[in-house]
Amino acid sequence: MRNKQGKAFKRTAPESDSDQSVDTMTDLITENKRLKKAIAYLKLFSKCRITQSMSRKGRCHDNAVAESFFGTLKNELIYQNSYKTKDDAKSSIFEYIELFYNRVRRHSYLNYQSPLNFEHAHYNQI
Repeated sequence: MRNKQGKAFKRTAPESDSDQSVDTMTDLITENKRLKKAIAYLKLFSKCRITQSMSRKGRCHDNAVAESFFGTLKNELIYQNSYKTKDDAKSSIFEYIELFYNRVRRHSYLNYQSPLNFEHAHYNQI
């Protein structure tokens, strides 16, 4: 940052209430941008008929399925490998999900069947 004379200076903690109000205004502007973005998402959800699901305090089960999946992904794949590039990681994760997790890996919730076998059994009954 530069002062009025154009000399560079380092910003330190506010020395007066007027300095504090500058920081507060910056925070308010940032918060306003976040609020506008959140409202835009809510409008998009409504337009696309998407029901927003947010866990309330003390209700951890809303996110339990996602947390379980990501825990499994980390334990079975991520922690077992090291990736040189982001693309290597993306490719490995894609293969794990599409070729192993959904087609081969048995899930206790599905009576120890793979999701693919479970779907086939379900559609064969119809």
